[in-house]
Amino acid sequence: MIKFLTKNPFWIVQIIGWFVSGFFVASVNKAGANVQALFFLFGSIFIVGIFTTSLLRAYFKKFVSMDKVGFKQIALILLGTFLATICWFLLNYCFGYLVGFLMDSVELKLKKTLLKAPNIGFLIFVLNWFLIIIWTVLYYGIKMLMDYNRSRIDRLRLRDKIKQEQLNILKGHINPEFMFTSLNNIKGLMLEDVSDSRNKLTQLAELLRYSLTKNNINTVLLEEEIVYVHNFIELVFIENKTASTIECHIEEATKKLEIPPMLLLNMIELATKHGVLLHNVKGEIFIHSERRENQLFLTVTHSGASSPKSQRKVLEKSIQQRLKLLYKEEAHFSRTFKEGNTILELVLPIIEEKNTEV
Repeated sequence: MIKFLTKNPFWIVQIIGWFVSGFFVASVNKAGANVQALFFLFGSIFIVGIFTTSLLRAYFKKFVSMDKVGFKQIALILLGTFLATICWFLLNYCFGYLVGFLMDSVELKLKKTLLKAPNIGFLIFVLNWFLIIIWTVLYYGIKMLMDYNRSRIDRLRLRDKIKQEQLNILKGHINPEFMFTSLNNIKGLMLEDVSDSRNKLTQLAELLRYSLTKNNINTVLLEEEIVYVHNFIELVFIENKTASTIECHIEEATKKLEIPPMLLLNMIELATKHGVLLHNVKGEIFIHSERRENQLFLTVTHSGASSPKSQRKVLEKSIQQRLKLLYKEEAHFSRTFKEGNTILELVLPIIEEKNTEV
């Protein structure tokens, strides 16, 4: 019951509203009336009110559409309130008749001046109609508020879904060209070292699995990404292991920090495929992580000049778009050239998990 009410605020408002109305009317007429009379007066207001307005609500849902508000819709609303008032009037009369039939001692003393008023029945009808109109205004007010809130939530969900789809598209997937080259290199390695070629196949499989399994999440631990960075580097330099020296310095305090998956891999791809591998001389790559207050600095420095190819620019733009979607202006990626080295720097905000004591 409670679960039903929490999911249907209409019934909460109905019950509370008619309970208060019944209590108010009974309190006003308590002078000179016995307890049974007040109880049945309260019951008639409460039960008949809920029943009548529930019928009115069903009528509105079936015949009145608020998508296009016009004269017809207003006329239908007024007609509904008028019919609901007649229903209310008749049900109250029947309820009072039933109570009088069942109970002999019920006595409700109303003010004589009120009973002697001319056209008292018409006045009570108009008063009830006015009450039903007030209920209708409140009903549509609450309904519009709920529709607006529901629409706002739907828009936020849609926006979040679009954002997630954009992120999934922008996430660095394993380049098909890299896959083809790696498989060819492993094939060649099989003629020289079968055991090493098996290890490389395992690394390639793990890298592919990592790319697929992390497609639907937005963050991974840095130490987890580092493992797959090493696999990537092993596969990139499978043909010429001495083409470049790799040095990695990851601060202990940064290993458990979260970063977007495949982002560091993208930086390594920029440093290798679009960097040192473009030159005939032996290259150097240095990976460094550092925490400064509430920011994580990831730096990949390589000795080769950056490729002018559009593929490199597309990859850099993809990194920047992912950062903007995830962190807005709180994160940034940059590429600078200094003293013969290209420096790729990624700055991410650190979002600490709050520990709560139970």
